[in-house]
Amino acid sequence: MKKVFFEPAGKIHPSQFNLINYPPEGYEFVTSKTPMDGFISNSFIFDNIRLQVLDRLMPLTLAKSYIDKYLRPIPKGIDLLYCYNHISPRKIPYVIHIEWANVIVGRDLKWFNLFKKKVEKELQSELCRKILVWSPEAGQSLNYHFDRLEDKIEVIPPAYPSIPPFKKDWNHTTIIILFMGTTFLGRDYIEKGGDSTLQVFNQLRKKHNNIELIIRAKPPRRVERDIPGVTFYDSHIPRNLMERLYQIADILLNPTHLMHNTVPIEAMAYGIPIVGTSMSNYVEDGKTGLVVHNIERLPYFKNNMLTSETTKRSWLIKQTLKTDPKTIWGLVDATSSLIEDSLLRKTLGTQAKAEVDSGRFSIENRNKKLREIFDEATR
Repeated sequence: MKKVFFEPAGKIHPSQFNLINYPPEGYEFVTSKTPMDGFISNSFIFDNIRLQVLDRLMPLTLAKSYIDKYLRPIPKGIDLLYCYNHISPRKIPYVIHIEWANVIVGRDLKWFNLFKKKVEKELQSELCRKILVWSPEAGQSLNYHFDRLEDKIEVIPPAYPSIPPFKKDWNHTTIIILFMGTTFLGRDYIEKGGDSTLQVFNQLRKKHNNIELIIRAKPPRRVERDIPGVTFYDSHIPRNLMERLYQIADILLNPTHLMHNTVPIEAMAYGIPIVGTSMSNYVEDGKTGLVVHNIERLPYFKNNMLTSETTKRSWLIKQTLKTDPKTIWGLVDATSSLIEDSLLRKTLGTQAKAEVDSGRFSIENRNKKLREIFDEATR
């Protein structure tokens, strides 16, 4: 059994446990914590100190990779490093997962431009065996900003464990629409499109009297909670209740402003069709859900950089509050078509679940690719 040391950029995100807990055959992941992990991932610190102060003062992610060399000890017998969003100064072979080109330096682009050549040299080195990305767009970002990385980049989408079959009633009278965020990050409600979700639901209620909306997120105080047909879960809920929400949901509404939002994949595992926007890049229009194209209005991208992964993230989120009527009505029409057509809901939901059970987002499919990469990296 070969050992892979997982080195996160901060606190381990829940989606990363689907990697750590389900490794490729012949491998196991080990990891450790440092005092900085909670600091990097804390919501208040991230929004108000990291993005607005520290990322402007220094190339924070790059600096942390060198700090980790001393604060995050590696056990003996490690065969490979798996670095998340940062290069490794250790003299050990590694693969690196990168969300977007600039993230491996920091979120202030002035530091990226200053340290770009240093990072490029590290990524081209023999110790960096492969560069893993979740989407072709992330790979394009790397190829746009760095030279001679084409042969190292591999697109491996996130994966989610297969959910055992359960009985789902596609013909019941009340249609449950679900919006999923987190309850410990206040900004998550806005970033994943909570305001748009409520606007869409208010319009749908004028046409459909058989719908309910469940919001699992922590909205800002300005959001009215006493809304007919809407149930809020704005504090921590146990895993069995979370699973129950997915089991009873008929549609996931996902007007997200974050490209690598993995909520749709989790919903697909439960056979839920998705209604999303151009940023819901894990949703295939007409196969696993319905996609409303809205990317032209908001400055999600600039010079092949993802705005949400820069110090302009807070500015971008403020822009999202100015909702686009065309996008709202597009989401209303798409959701309405699923409300009215149980066969379409069932078809898209069944195809969505298949993508997690045995397709693009399956553990089996991901691990087949990872095993080939790890085998080659540890020869």
